[in-house]
Amino acid sequence: MMCVLCENEIIPDVVSGWDQGNNAQPLADGRCCDNCNMAVVSSRMDQMFAKRPLLTDEQKRIYKVHQIHPGGPGRKESSDA
Repeated sequence: MMCVLCENEIIPDVVSGWDQGNNAQPLADGRCCDNCNMAVVSSRMDQMFAKRPLLTDEQKRIYKVHQIHPGGPGRKESSDA
């Protein structure tokens, strides 16, 4: 089986023997090799994060509180010496 992205032969996995490669979408229709799959995964991640914000407003608020108060609001850092 040939990779639809780089046109090299898809090499079977040494552990499982799987020789069908990976789903090449959204970059192409068909199957791709393990090397090209890195670009496919990166493209999928880009698409996924473009559709929704990384953090919701509530998550941003909580994150901001924990930056100001690392132990949480109302907690004091212990000084064990």
